[in-house]
Amino acid sequence: MGSPITFSGFNSIDFNQILNAVMQQERAPLTRLETQKKTLETQNTAFATLAGKLSSLESSIENLAEDESLALLTASSSDPGVGVSATGGTVTGTYDVLVRRLAVAQVSSSVTTYAAPTDVVATGGKLTLTPSNGDPAVDIDITGSTTLAQLATAINANDASPAAAAVVQTSPGVYRLVLTGKETGTTNAFTVTDTMTGGTGPGLATSRPADDALIEVNSLTVTSASNTVSDVIPGATLSLV
Repeated sequence: MGSPITFSGFNSIDFNQILNAVMQQERAPLTRLETQKKTLETQNTAFATLAGKLSSLESSIENLAEDESLALLTASSSDPGVGVSATGGTVTGTYDVLVRRLAVAQVSSSVTTYAAPTDVVATGGKLTLTPSNGDPAVDIDITGSTTLAQLATAINANDASPAAAAVVQTSPGVYRLVLTGKETGTTNAFTVTDTMTGGTGPGLATSRPADDALIEVNSLTVTSASNTVSDVIPGATLSLV
């Protein structure tokens, strides 16, 4: 390997210094570009941070446009039997709530009892469930030998049915078909028409009628088909438990 070449001592001229000065002069534009690059990168990072903060500010402004964002009041209940939550438009005040009755769903059960869920209830005909709210009646068609359990499954398979079905053992070796309304309140009651043939049909009868919730708010009587009441106290939703 050769030795580095240096130039010095010629007429007392230090050529190394001259070369270094020339190289620094030639490198000056590149140095400026590198400095500008670092400056731009720093600015880019700053702009990205600013964009993130502006996005958060925009979201906050949009939230302020909602009525609920101005509901600064909170609601509380002194009784565990009545839950309450505040919403938009809450008004300061104290309300006495007395729960007289909870809303319940209708329950209908079979008059006929069965020794097992596999007992055949029908081989033909249909079971019709008619909602009291004016919705179309729902027919459960029987096209062959159908057990108690299969009948319950057929009822539950129909999304339009106003009731859910279950086979309940009321005592050892005694089973009944039980229909429970999917919604509470008198408007969600239903009637059952049994025209099934070829078996011991259940003969369904109402064991508990549908009923509305009954409450008193500052001595004002209020009824509701649901146990969640949101249109009685301004800006508050009551949960009756």
